[in-house]
Amino acid sequence: MGTKFSDAFAKTCPRQYGGRTRPSTIQTIHNSQNDRVVAKNKNDIPVEKRTAFRRKKNPPTMMVWASVTTDGKKTLLVFIEEGVKINQNAYLDLLAEKVLPWVGSEYGDAPLVFQQDGAPSHTARRVQRFCEEKFWDFWDTEM
Repeated sequence: MGTKFSDAFAKTCPRQYGGRTRPSTIQTIHNSQNDRVVAKNKNDIPVEKRTAFRRKKNPPTMMVWASVTTDGKKTLLVFIEEGVKINQNAYLDLLAEKVLPWVGSEYGDAPLVFQQDGAPSHTARRVQRFCEEKFWDFWDTEM
């Protein structure tokens, strides 16, 4: 773990990009072109009926985590429960309960480099130490 390696080896070593945990909007699309409105004048039609796509003010959202490796393998989608804030504790649970078992089942003891972005939950010292201990090699945000 933490061993640096040559560029040639880096090209052959599968690298897992730490997945993104992002809120996604769950919203149906309404196509008003399918609606028929009879009016003498365009201005007689309410503005909200004239648009092709209407957005709700506070649409429901869901948060999903996923990751992909350079050799094309993809983790399962991890759906984050509603109301859960992804802080360092939640992210460590995700890594320990979902990511590490997947890495073990897909790669066993093969070398794998874990890389993630600079989200606050990723850059917490506890998370950085965990990644350095658990992954064969770990590229932090400074890499």
